[in-house]
Amino acid sequence: MSLSVCTSCLARLRLSTTPATLASAYRTSTSSFHSSAPAQNVVKKKTSNVAGARAPKLRESRSARIKKKSKDRPKPPPVGQRATERRRIVLSNTNALPIQGLETLKVENMADAAKIGSVLALDGPLIDQLREAKAFKTTQNWNLFRAPSTLVRSETVEVGTDIQHVNNSLSDTAGLGATTMRKVVVGEKASGKSIHLLQTMSLAYLNKWIVVNVPDCKKPLRSKMFHANAAQVKNT
Repeated sequence: MSLSVCTSCLARLRLSTTPATLASAYRTSTSSFHSSAPAQNVVKKKTSNVAGARAPKLRESRSARIKKKSKDRPKPPPVGQRATERRRIVLSNTNALPIQGLETLKVENMADAAKIGSVLALDGPLIDQLREAKAFKTTQNWNLFRAPSTLVRSETVEVGTDIQHVNNSLSDTAGLGATTMRKVVVGEKASGKSIHLLQTMSLAYLNKWIVVNVPDCKKPLRSKMFHANAAQVKNT
């Protein structure tokens, strides 16, 4: 057997007598004569610690699978309930403080100019009549007060004076040739037209008049009806 190290190299090599140095030298000299096959680094397959769990397959998603919960959708309200809630009018508020010394609207003070700028309350039976005639609107904020009340303006006193004038003409002529009046109320949005109409209806009910109210008359006339009426006017 031939040596891979020459004799001159062995002569220069100084070996110590300690066991550790001899062991290191032996490992250095004999590492190249190792003839066994290198050990293969075999990667062991990871196994789950949970009993009965199968190992994931190749290219299988290993993320957590969360089941989607079904959402409980609320049932829609019955037909017409939303419209009823939207049109519901509250005329009183028990949390509001009562006003001491608040006068009510009567026939005696409907034409009194001294009441301009003051607030007068509406009586109970009068409120029922106005409710049946649909005089109250959802935009009037009646639910802010303890009882429905209205502010007397100069137009209110003017209407009260006209009603008194018509009543006097009926009593004088015994119903023959009574005075009639026609008025048109015009104003911008949120200027108080519906409140003025409510005050007029209140004064009419207090004087025992017949009131005919057409609430929310916003639908335009059809074109055929308009042309028919125009033709009738042209022929006459």
